[in-house]
Amino acid sequence: KPENGTLSSAYWNVTTFGPDVEVYATIAVVGPFRLYFRVQQAGTSGVDGYIVLAYPPTSEIYVYRLDNGSQTQLGAAFSQTISTGGSFGVAMVGSTISVYYKTAAGSWTLLGTRTDSTYSAAGHIGIASFDTTGSRLDNFGGGTIVAANVVTPDAATLTLSSFAPQLKTQV
Repeated sequence: KPENGTLSSAYWNVTTFGPDVEVYATIAVVGPFRLYFRVQQAGTSGVDGYIVLAYPPTSEIYVYRLDNGSQTQLGAAFSQTISTGGSFGVAMVGSTISVYYKTAAGSWTLLGTRTDSTYSAAGHIGIASFDTTGSRLDNFGGGTIVAANVVTPDAATLTLSSFAPQLKTQV
């Protein structure tokens, strides 16, 4: 998918998370952005892992696998209107990638899932936005999913990391 502007990206390089992992951010300024997860060789041209790309001009959300820096689209795009104050989240448990969106005043909604088992190890998480006047992200976070099927997350995880109510996380 074509993205306008210069890509600025960052990844959590202190540790890796996963292999079951989540990553999320709030949209401060609407524009194209990426969420990265299970990333290997971060910061190099040989990067491997997964990306969710939000492309607000067309309301399209794409899921990609990165193989040595090359993108392979996984399935069709999801459709979602993106607005300021909304949040995006991704969880990858086993080989299932689940993509979520939350409006500023709403609750988390599953947009859809994709399946891919190419990269199954723990990796880095990261974000990217495009140019200085385009997208801006806030409240970036994520981590290893430490327990599944938790219906009510505890208060510490409710505000940031429990974008999917069935997941409990560590940030």
